[in-house]
Amino acid sequence: MPSKFEQPFAPEEELKKVKAAPKEERRERLSEFKEKLAAQKEGIAKMQVELMNAIRANPDMSRQEFQEHLEAHGKELGLNEQQKTTARSMFVAYEKKHRAVEALREKYPDDAGLYNTVFGRPPRGKVTAIAGPMTLYFRCFEPEDYVYAKSNVFLEQRDVTEQDRIAANLSGGAFIPRTLLPELDNTVIVENSKHITTPQKRIRVERHEEQHAIRRLIHETAHRLTLMEVFEKKKPENEGEARELLGQYLRERRKEAELSAKNEILAYLKT
Repeated sequence: MPSKFEQPFAPEEELKKVKAAPKEERRERLSEFKEKLAAQKEGIAKMQVELMNAIRANPDMSRQEFQEHLEAHGKELGLNEQQKTTARSMFVAYEKKHRAVEALREKYPDDAGLYNTVFGRPPRGKVTAIAGPMTLYFRCFEPEDYVYAKSNVFLEQRDVTEQDRIAANLSGGAFIPRTLLPELDNTVIVENSKHITTPQKRIRVERHEEQHAIRRLIHETAHRLTLMEVFEKKKPENEGEARELLGQYLRERRKEAELSAKNEILAYLKT
């Protein structure tokens, strides 16, 4: 199927053109805009899946290799320079996480020692650690070790409560956004292995929680770039402009909350 894009498509700029068009042309141009926007979003989603599969096959992918993948999709999807810049920034963020995971796995080849380093306490039972391209996946065969990690008590420096145990044991796996090692933020997954009775279930849990890590990486990078643009490139000269900048910031924060819910839905759809 031929591409819908003869040139780069920047949604915000294109929408401004639609609004500025003569009234009699707006309906048709808006319809064309929506069609292109939907096609680009769907294409970008498929591109993300293909790129993650390529990274799984080659976790040490170079920036040049990533750029080649990006350019291969760019023309077909009408990616504009800002979108390409965001994609490259996301890959740089991936590289940092990948190197951090690799370095820690190499430094702590013993699974129990790795758990102790990440969570600040030796495991009570058997744990198995699996390093992915940008995640550390801990299989916890003793439920107490899973509860300890999932409930974030290691960050809050408190004891595990019975309520923690009840809540944690309802789930088979969890994505841990923060650990004792900042370089591992948004990379750690834990599995409640007593609930995982087949290899297929383990793969589903791993893919589900990995999707949280991927989406967090994507959205945090995009969010950071947007806020940098708002507060570094634009300097308010009066109260009106300051209010507008604050409004943009609050809208971005709202998007972050909405994307958190979307992230959970997409992780379920992934499996």
